Amino acid sequence: MLGRLEVLDNLSRAIFFMEDFSIFKEVQINKYLSEKKNNKKVSSPELDMIIDLIKDYWCDLLATGYINNKDTKEKEDIFKSIEIIFPYSDIPSSWSDGITYVDFHSFNR
Repeated sequence: MLGRLEVLDNLSRAIFFMEDFSIFKEVQINKYLSEKKNNKKVSSPELDMIIDLIKDYWCDLLATGYINNKDTKEKEDIFKSIEIIFPYSDIPSSWSDGITYVDFHSFNR
C-alpha cells in the first residue's frame, strides 16, 4: 500500500502532466486555427480528429523523455517548435518539402 507521501507525489506528477498537456494542446490548436484558410468554426468531428492527432504527438513526445526535468518556459518552447501535420483544406505556403498532403475533408491531394 502506498504511503501518504507517495500518494501526494503521484498526484503532484499527474497534475503537472495534465497542465503540460493542456499547454501543448492549446499551442497546437492555436497553430491549427491560424493555418486554417477558411475561418469557419471547427466542427465537433473535426475537433475530435485534431485532438486525437495532438494526443498521438503528445504520447510520442512523452516517450522520448525530452521534456523531463525542463522548466515551464523550456517546455513551452518545445511545444511551439513541434509541427503537427494537420489535414488542412489548403496547404500552407510555408510547406515546400515535396510531400503530398491530403485534404481529408474533400479527399483531394
